Amino acid sequence: MFFWALAASPDDIGLHFVLAELLLSAEQYEPAAEEIRAVLAREPRAVEAGNVILGLIASEDGRRAFLRGDPPAAGGAATSPWWGTFQAAPAGLADPATNAATVIAVKAAWADVPRRSGTIDGRPFTFLRDADDLLGPGLDVVSGGDYALIPFDSLTRIELGPIQSPLERIWRPVTHTFVNGASFAAFVPGNYAGSARLGGASALGSVTASLGVARPVLTPR
Repeated sequence: MFFWALAASPDDIGLHFVLAELLLSAEQYEPAAEEIRAVLAREPRAVEAGNVILGLIASEDGRRAFLRGDPPAAGGAATSPWWGTFQAAPAGLADPATNAATVIAVKAAWADVPRRSGTIDGRPFTFLRDADDLLGPGLDVVSGGDYALIPFDSLTRIELGPIQSPLERIWRPVTHTFVNGASFAAFVPGNYAGSARLGGASALGSVTASLGVARPVLTPR
């Protein structure tokens, strides 16, 4: 039905953005980028929204390159040995010669990860971590072509914005505040690499919906 609508109204910019969002949900990043660039070529009013999406696609490329073993992402310099272990882990896991040793090193590093307690919308928690053992002690963020994995122990506040569009299921708005008071707006990836093939909640990113809270505010301490 959607493609019939697009065929009937090929100049409908909104439908082309919907197509791009569908492609992004399926992890078809380059076709989605081509769709957005085609829209921008004929509709200048879409430049701002289109450039945001193109920047997020570029950020996603950096994120996936890091997970494949490229050098550590910007924005999360190693401040302690345990954090350096996690930053180097994707590269170690990608190399068969160091894979087993990397698994052992990551398991050992977890013993040194600071246990940050705090609150989420006023409810206490005793330990903040990602469900992924590899990325567990850090916040995964993308913005404007950049990707960073930021250690939770360098943050004092994480506020996730509401999901108001399909795009915000793929990249959810977040404002994160560092211990020095600096605050930045970015996006948290909603999907793990390859999750589009799993279907259901995983493909839609809703499996990582932060304890079911519509707009969680986390305040580690």
